[in-house]
Amino acid sequence: MIKHFYTVEKLDSKDIRYFLHKIDEIKEINPQYLTSCMNPKTKHKVSITLSEREAKIVEKYGKATNVLINYLQEAELHEGYQY
Repeated sequence: MIKHFYTVEKLDSKDIRYFLHKIDEIKEINPQYLTSCMNPKTKHKVSITLSEREAKIVEKYGKATNVLINYLQEAELHEGYQY
């Protein structure tokens, strides 16, 4: 299954896979980070072929998967990670 993701910052397929697996570990959502990723100024398109586990994650969260990837990216950027 090929899936397209639209991200705030330019990411590669390894970064997308990393964030997909981190989605299941989210316990709290910071509204400030969520607000900043809801209306991104720039969008970068990344297409990847999903594994079975990743496809299940995408099925579970549906359209919110892309928002959650951008949320995690935003949260990590505020914690000092650079992409």
